[in-house]
Amino acid sequence: MESPRFTSLGRRWHRRLDSASGGLLLFLAAFAPWGAGGTLYWSSWVLIGTGWLLGALLFAKWALVRWTGFAPTFWKREGGVPVAKWPTRSLGILTCLILLQVAVSLWNYRAEVNWTSDGVDFLYRDAIEWLPTTYDVAATRKAFFRYLAFAGVFWAMRDWLLIKSRSERHREEDGRDIEDAGRVPDRLKWLGWVLSVNGALMALVGILHRLDGAKDLLWVISLKQMSPEGMFGSFPYRANAAQYLNVIWPLALGMWWVLRSDALRPMSKPTRTGSQAYPMLLLCVALMVAGVFVAASRGGIGVTLVEMALAMIVLGRAMKGWQPRLGMALAFLSALGLGWGLAGDFLAKRFTNSLVDETMSGRTEIFEIARRMTADFPVWGSGAESFLTLNGLYRVRALDKWHGYVHDDWLETQVTFGWVGLAVVVLMLAMTTSAKWASGRVPIHRELMWLLAIGLVGMLGHAFGDFPFQMPALHVSFLIGAALFSVLGAPPQTNAVPGSQPRGSR
Repeated sequence: MESPRFTSLGRRWHRRLDSASGGLLLFLAAFAPWGAGGTLYWSSWVLIGTGWLLGALLFAKWALVRWTGFAPTFWKREGGVPVAKWPTRSLGILTCLILLQVAVSLWNYRAEVNWTSDGVDFLYRDAIEWLPTTYDVAATRKAFFRYLAFAGVFWAMRDWLLIKSRSERHREEDGRDIEDAGRVPDRLKWLGWVLSVNGALMALVGILHRLDGAKDLLWVISLKQMSPEGMFGSFPYRANAAQYLNVIWPLALGMWWVLRSDALRPMSKPTRTGSQAYPMLLLCVALMVAGVFVAASRGGIGVTLVEMALAMIVLGRAMKGWQPRLGMALAFLSALGLGWGLAGDFLAKRFTNSLVDETMSGRTEIFEIARRMTADFPVWGSGAESFLTLNGLYRVRALDKWHGYVHDDWLETQVTFGWVGLAVVVLMLAMTTSAKWASGRVPIHRELMWLLAIGLVGMLGHAFGDFPFQMPALHVSFLIGAALFSVLGAPPQTNAVPGSQPRGSR
């Protein structure tokens, strides 16, 4: 079936499917935080349905390549270095293993749950003791649907980023790609702009909403269980909003740097002053940093300050001269000043309360319950997303609060997936990093890679004191960033001098 006719057919349909995948991926990156962070019924299923569709498109693209003999134009490693396949294959196997654990627990479920006005009723059944199981089959079933969809998002994003755009493919065919050293790949640029502008818009909406004092989320979504001070932007919980901004703004800062470096390339076309839009990314960064402070999440502010210090080290080492370093420092200070000016009194009150709160807002009690649960379900856990159902049974008194999350995603993963599932998750993170170093192909300046890593590690740090990965919007946003990180390759060779003036700017 590898005749020229079938190859031409494969080329035509592969490019159509690839364009559809790209559109869906950019839509998903923009839509993810809206709809109450993906926590509403309809917004959750938009994320899940889009992920399933992306997985189906990815499978169709793979089938066309295999059956028609058409080979897409992928990025190659700098200097023609061979691509190691073991990290990607290992990551694929680990993805299947975690999905298999959840699928087996559904088949081998231990209990169904009926929620009543008096609490919960468990309908038990026999289960094979040495296999994974779940004590809340409905919650685990929905978790499986979401994990399957998000696996589709991760692998579809990787595949889409590794394929050259139409203009890049034409430049390679015409031999003009020799002029592309230092040029930001088109698809990375599109994704970076979508995420940066979307994050800045979310921060701006949150700031306006807080200043307005509106009681409904986004002025239209009524959430009676949440106070106006507890919400921010499109998220019902202010800490989740800060976590989203903290994973996006370092990427936006990295996009500003690489697009600025692109403008400094000796081979770049002369442009007039102000004709390039990349300085707007600094405004996006400032809005997002200020948004974290206005959100008044204590953990979010702490992570922001650490990320800012690391970002200044990364870019400070790359910049030439004191002027750009001073400019970056002033931009950060302006953002901090804006945030403190808008929320200083509220922040002072929250940090004062934290000094006398020995329970960490009730977290110490939740941690104790979670540790008791890990002792009861050490190997396979209690089943994906079953903590909400089971933790009520571990309360000391009937009037104690029934918590929905552990406020420590690492500990909650251990509770619901056991040591086996937690080990698989850690290995998946390790293989994602290995894929970047051993087989990353999309050329980009190392500063973007480090800033993206800072945002991703910041999200993992948030997970020690909160529940970002229980929020669909944050989970899928992290996976999009992780997929991007895993494909980044060696920095391009360019003679541009960071800190000099762009050509044609005088």
